[in-house]
Amino acid sequence: MTTPLSTNSVSPRPARWAALSLALVAGFTALLLLSCKKGSGDAKPAHVDYYTCTMHPSVKKQSPTDKCPICSMDLTPVEKKGGGGRAGGDVDYYTCTMHPSVKRQSPTDKCPICSMT
Repeated sequence: MTTPLSTNSVSPRPARWAALSLALVAGFTALLLLSCKKGSGDAKPAHVDYYTCTMHPSVKKQSPTDKCPICSMDLTPVEKKGGGGRAGGDVDYYTCTMHPSVKRQSPTDKCPICSMT
């Protein structure tokens, strides 16, 4: 004759699962908290309106670390109009986007090679 198992005995299996579940939740929570970065270096300055690609002006992004989705170039800042940006006297000269060797004194002067402003 077989003896029936006692109903008072507690199986260690549920306790192990509870401990394992608690350890997994704590591990994922720690991983989540440690992987979150506060990107203070990615904040744009107050005088910058947005960032754009020099080759594709239709691309407008808000982060200085973004790249152009068309050509993967770094984006350049576009300053706010009338904002407290740099004064006109701070600019030594203006260059053509396509021909950086061409230096102009006025932002409205055209490039002699490609006629861009």
